[in-house]
Amino acid sequence: MGRISRHSAVFFAGTLFTAAAGYLFKIYLARVLGAEALGIFALGMTIVGFFGLFNGLGLPQAAVRFVAAYSATEQWQRLHGFLLRAFVLLGIGNVVLAALLLAAGPWLARSLYHVPALIPYLHLFAVMLILGAFTAFLGQVLAGYKDVALRTVITNFIGSPLNIVFGIVLLSLGMGCADICWPRWQARCWS
Repeated sequence: MGRISRHSAVFFAGTLFTAAAGYLFKIYLARVLGAEALGIFALGMTIVGFFGLFNGLGLPQAAVRFVAAYSATEQWQRLHGFLLRAFVLLGIGNVVLAALLLAAGPWLARSLYHVPALIPYLHLFAVMLILGAFTAFLGQVLAGYKDVALRTVITNFIGSPLNIVFGIVLLSLGMGCADICWPRWQARCWS
């Protein structure tokens, strides 16, 4: 019971930490980007969300079961084979999905969203789609090893702050919102 309590406490602390850091980062994004660029980002994320319905191919859920089963029975060859095939399948499947996103994205931006300013950023959203698939899969692999605390530490206490720092660095360099927010940021910094 003590192990379950520790894992639950770490998970709860990680959830609170990620929620608070995410909230503060969203405030930062809103201030730095402004309404227009933040809206473009949100629309791009809806495209990633739609394509993300298909990017896991059911493998993250399978990973929990098969990693746990193969680890418990010490079938390391089968575990290695499963992980290798899953990585290959995720890689190929997500490259195809990213290509579809890049092909359909301009039409979605112009016809559905009526925001052509989204088009130059589609390649970044394609990368986010691919990274998201591997992140979800690897998170479930860790869950399969039944180490909730380790998964929480990696995902919430290391991964989330790294994403935030990476985002702040890119934004401070003027990347990610080019001609929409760069003049506004430059004016704010140099005046």
